[in-house]
Amino acid sequence: TAIDSNITAVKVLGSDGTGDEIDIREGIQWCIDNKGKYDIKIISISIAMTTENNQEIIYTSVCDGQDSVVDKSNEARGKGITVIAATGNSGNTTGITSPACGSNVTSVSGSYKTDIIDTGANRNNITDLVAPDTAINTSNITSTGSSVPTYGIHSGTSYAAPHVSGTVALMLQANNSL
Repeated sequence: TAIDSNITAVKVLGSDGTGDEIDIREGIQWCIDNKGKYDIKIISISIAMTTENNQEIIYTSVCDGQDSVVDKSNEARGKGITVIAATGNSGNTTGITSPACGSNVTSVSGSYKTDIIDTGANRNNITDLVAPDTAINTSNITSTGSSVPTYGIHSGTSYAAPHVSGTVALMLQANNSL
C-alpha cells in the first residue's frame, strides 16, 4: 500500500451526480492552488463530458484547445500533478471522452478480470492504459439513510482510473522524482 499517501477529496458534482464544466475546472484549479499545502501529486477524474441529452462527447484524437476541462487538466500536469482520467463507457472503439483525450492526461480504459478489453469501455489509439473496470466491489454512491456504509458491485471506466491512480501513488512513493 502507498502508506505515505493522503487522499484529498474535491467534490465537483451535485448530490444527483450532475455538474458542469465550470465546477470541474474549479476543482482542478483548487488542486493546483493547494498542491503544496496538501502535497497533491495525482488527480483522478472519473467524469466524462456529456451533451445536454447526457450523451458522452467523443473525441477521436487529442482534444487540447477544444475543451476547457482538458486545458485545465493539461495545466495541472504542467504544474507537476499527474492527471488520470476514465475514457467513458459508451463502447466506442474509435474515441474517448474529455478530459481523457488531453495530451498530458493519462487516459484509462477498462478490462474484465480476465484481461480482455471491456466491450463497454471507450478506447482508441490515444488510450494510454487499461485497468480492471468490471464487477468492482466498492462503496455505493447513494445514501441509504443509515450511518452504516453500504457496498456493491459496480462497473465502468470510473473504476479503472482509480486502479491506475493507486499504482501511480505506489510508484511515486518508491521514487518521488518520477
